[in-house]
Amino acid sequence: MTQFNRSWQFLALAAGLGWCLSVGPVWAADSDAPTQASRDPARILADLDVVVLPKFDRTRSDDPASREEQSRRMNEFLERRAALIGELWQVDSTSAVARRLIVERWRALGQLHRGKEALPEIKNYFSIAGERSANEDAAFFAAIVEIDQGSNTDADRLAAVDRYRGRSADQSRLLPLITFAVNEIKDDRKRLPLLEEIVAKKPGTREAASAEGRIRRIKKTGHPFELDFTDAITGRPVSIEGLRGKVVIVEFWATWCAPCRAFLPKLRALHEAHHKDGLEIVSVSLDAPG
Repeated sequence: MTQFNRSWQFLALAAGLGWCLSVGPVWAADSDAPTQASRDPARILADLDVVVLPKFDRTRSDDPASREEQSRRMNEFLERRAALIGELWQVDSTSAVARRLIVERWRALGQLHRGKEALPEIKNYFSIAGERSANEDAAFFAAIVEIDQGSNTDADRLAAVDRYRGRSADQSRLLPLITFAVNEIKDDRKRLPLLEEIVAKKPGTREAASAEGRIRRIKKTGHPFELDFTDAITGRPVSIEGLRGKVVIVEFWATWCAPCRAFLPKLRALHEAHHKDGLEIVSVSLDAPG
């Protein structure tokens, strides 16, 4: 999902992830991978230590070939780190080091569009650490993975938010998580409680204003659209009720909106072609008077 991918990219950058220098073959911890003898955790950690982050040459960021190469190396880095941490988790899931590193693996799997692989590990993690986890990163990224699963229902996504509330000691990332969940939930009515929570917790902010707008749109869905005004050119009253039975396009535009002005000729052509069929176009200017 697009929203999810962008979120993982942002979160990875915030965590300081970069490009890798050393990449080697390690089997990922999944059911299709070839089996191999369990290695000593110290050896796995030693291998993990050499997967380092080289400096990124920002002077080549405008070069498409360079960006493609950087993306390839980033994926290799994520694959390598995720595979090694997965191997460590299989052999030593109760250690503090493994519990700390496993969250990095969940982030990496999310960026690689393989978040579903983390679900069994999440279940295992909280069975060991307890649902009331002291690790805020674990509670947050577990919820992100659980919300993102495309086969889940909206009820599942809401349940993932509630699990975060129970797992997180301070709920310091509740609002970012709610925002993420709102964008993944399909049913507008199920979004409403989360949007209202954003408004309640962050009054007067840009996030609250955006949520209020979405709430208004959701609540108006399924209700008659009301619009009554006096035509600025003809002086005649115009109302949606007076156009009942016709196909009506309502366009909101402004002289300062270049894309709006560019679209006007297409609207005129559409009206000329289909006015005889009952098409009406109501154009509402958002320009301030005077």
